[in-house]
Amino acid sequence: MEINFRDFDFPIKDGRFDFGMFLLVLSGYSGNQNINREISSMKEGEVLKVKSSSIGKRLRYLINANGFLRFLERSKKVLPFEKKDLITQLKQLSLIDSSVILSHSSLESKMASSLIQFFQPLSIKVETQIPFNDKYLLDFKVNNFIIEFDEHNHIGYNKNIESVRDRAISSAGFKLIRISSNNSNEYNLGVIAKEFFKW
Repeated sequence: MEINFRDFDFPIKDGRFDFGMFLLVLSGYSGNQNINREISSMKEGEVLKVKSSSIGKRLRYLINANGFLRFLERSKKVLPFEKKDLITQLKQLSLIDSSVILSHSSLESKMASSLIQFFQPLSIKVETQIPFNDKYLLDFKVNNFIIEFDEHNHIGYNKNIESVRDRAISSAGFKLIRISSNNSNEYNLGVIAKEFFKW
């Protein structure tokens, strides 16, 4: 699934999104019950209920960027790379601050921790969630190496989009290393070390 705010057939007004339409775009959601469940944990001010005379006077739920971010962080229906790309789009639209980062998935968070600990004795910095090319958010950067953490072998990802992303990374002079959540973190560290130290 490729999601783009610019493809939505509803306006983004005053920094708020039509949440019901957004859930329909993601597919698999329908009815107010699901919408109510998703907005139930949002804070006051993050979501507004408004009546819309243009759509049968039904209630519309408008959420701001913070509410959207809260939903996105816990959503299991949006793939990790889609979440990162959506956050990048929000930043480009100036709807969230450029310093905001999306919480890591538990698997990616554990890999990040292992990676940081591995390079710490060598005084080598590990950067996480690096904005790139005004379009992508990369997982990890170590010197001139970009490390992409593929959860579940990226099942369901668009391979053409992924190839374009990989070429852009390589064209910028970075060495790309892909690791998989299907392997242990120890194995992944071995893969990274082999490339990093040319073993």
